[in-house]
Amino acid sequence: MSKSVGQLSGGKQRQLSLALALLHQPKLLILDEPTVGTDPELGDKIWRYLHVCCAEEGMSVLLVTHYTEEAHFAHNIGFMRDGRLIEEGVPKLLLDKFQENNLESVFIRLCKYQEKHTITDGLDNSLQTYYELDKKSANNESFEKPIQALEDRVIDVDNAENETIEDSQLRVYIDNSNYIYAQFLIDSLTQTVWSLISDILVENGRARIPPPIQIVETIYAPDSKLSDFLLPGYMIAFIYLSQVTLSSIVLIHERQDGLFDRAIVAGAGHKLIFASHFITGCLMSFINVILMLLIAFIWFDITNYGSYSLVVVLVMAQAINAISLGLLISSLCKESFVAFFLSLFISLSQLFTSGAIFPNESIEPEIRKFLYYSPIAMPTESLRNVMLRGWTFTNFYVYHGFAMNCISGLLFTIIAIIVFKRNS
Repeated sequence: MSKSVGQLSGGKQRQLSLALALLHQPKLLILDEPTVGTDPELGDKIWRYLHVCCAEEGMSVLLVTHYTEEAHFAHNIGFMRDGRLIEEGVPKLLLDKFQENNLESVFIRLCKYQEKHTITDGLDNSLQTYYELDKKSANNESFEKPIQALEDRVIDVDNAENETIEDSQLRVYIDNSNYIYAQFLIDSLTQTVWSLISDILVENGRARIPPPIQIVETIYAPDSKLSDFLLPGYMIAFIYLSQVTLSSIVLIHERQDGLFDRAIVAGAGHKLIFASHFITGCLMSFINVILMLLIAFIWFDITNYGSYSLVVVLVMAQAINAISLGLLISSLCKESFVAFFLSLFISLSQLFTSGAIFPNESIEPEIRKFLYYSPIAMPTESLRNVMLRGWTFTNFYVYHGFAMNCISGLLFTIIAIIVFKRNS
């Protein structure tokens, strides 16, 4: 040939370029739009020859093209947009997956989905839960409709049609039997939709609407969970209920079994017998407290921002207070079933009114002041202040619970010894 490359037609130039690329029989061939400027017949020949090279010579061909429909000749394809691979796979499987007749429709659909996904990046798992709550909308297509309607409504709020307003509503069916988690879900959904609306405005060149409430800083317990708040109250409640109930029957059983009379004959005084039961109860309580804290912190990974030793001291102080009250009940009663029901009445009435399980903020202020001085309310608050706020013993709202246990425990012990000696 006497012509230079510049004098050749576009199709001939493409053939020459491809021939030069194949001249050294490479194992990997990268082609950039090899069929641009060629007629359909030549383009078909190029694709057929590339298939022959792959099948007979073991060549791998990586080809870039803007002609979406010719991509179905490839074994595997990948759709790219804005420098990102948005989908890849076998052409036939992609057509079946998206239920389209051609690859161009698949690509357009992927582009629309990417735009929606960009706008809704703020959606967290809360809106995903919407699918599960509404069994009729179990696929992505049904979820895209309310998002699109919400976008149309936000962009043109004054001219939104009734149908658009109706479609933009996210209908949630809540199981309110689990009130705490139901309210948490509603709050999370509200925050997510608010964030979504702001993102839609920004995507359409509007000013973002700042939230009316802005959390500047989480001062205490930034990573705490609901279980972290409940556990201090549960620990105080459990140790109080168990030790009051167990201690309330020990002296009664000793009197009924005749062990008390034998101890008196052997020379043991009332104070010594009382002290032996008190010390035994404290040792058993210490074992219970250690096991309970190990399970809470290691197994359930409960958060603690304070001193672990201070947590043990506060819970043990509650246990000692409960033992003193239980021994007082045991000194007053002659029958074990009477002591058992009296201890349950005292313990449960305090558990449900002290804030250990339910927050006292829902109670009338006048009644709340009275309940605050129960043997459980202050210790529960002190333990929460240590575990969730990291306060030390020098803080008033930490040592006031310890002081309440010491004062009430000492008072119960003195009265129990006097009553025990008199009734025995």
